[in-house]
Amino acid sequence: MRDKFKIELACDERQWERHSVTMLCEARDEADERIGFSSVEGVHGLETVPCDRILLYIYLVPRTLPTEDAIGGYPPFPLEVKVWHGTNLIRTETYPVNQWGGASIEITAGKP
Repeated sequence: MRDKFKIELACDERQWERHSVTMLCEARDEADERIGFSSVEGVHGLETVPCDRILLYIYLVPRTLPTEDAIGGYPPFPLEVKVWHGTNLIRTETYPVNQWGGASIEITAGKP
């Protein structure tokens, strides 16, 4: 039986205020055929149609720059990504996000 995938993003609340967030996600079946597509902007979660695997893109784009121009004073911040399949947490990863340039993250995941 196919379940939905659910993606959750988490980071320091101050960073959400400075970055635009977009998620694009293809839902695929066992034959690797695309059976659905989901996209969200400005939110920190996404849910797919029931499927066997996903191809997910997460984009964080800074809307403002740090208050000072000393790059060394603004190290990357951690973005935690959790991927659920049905009620099973199948993946938790932390990605560094450049405060000046944002991030572009690609994730593939399949049912457990």
